[in-house]
Amino acid sequence: MNIFEQGSQIGYKADPDQVSRQVKLDKDVDGKLLLKPDKWRTPQQISQLFSRLAAAQKQVDKEDAAAEETELTLATLRNEVMEQVHLP
Repeated sequence: MNIFEQGSQIGYKADPDQVSRQVKLDKDVDGKLLLKPDKWRTPQQISQLFSRLAAAQKQVDKEDAAAEETELTLATLRNEVMEQVHLP
């Protein structure tokens, strides 16, 4: 998940093969594996996960854009009403 999030922030797609190899080597400060072997995933599983995460992120982005558009519309309407209320 961290690798996906980092890639999303900098616009870099991680290679599932490389990620699969890397998680098998990542260790904490004490030298213990971060993920136990039963948590390791194949490149295909990682690719599928990244695809699902990317699709979910696109959906959130669409929803955010729609919410921003709605906010802008409401602000415009609010301003128009305020202008009309203050007319003599």
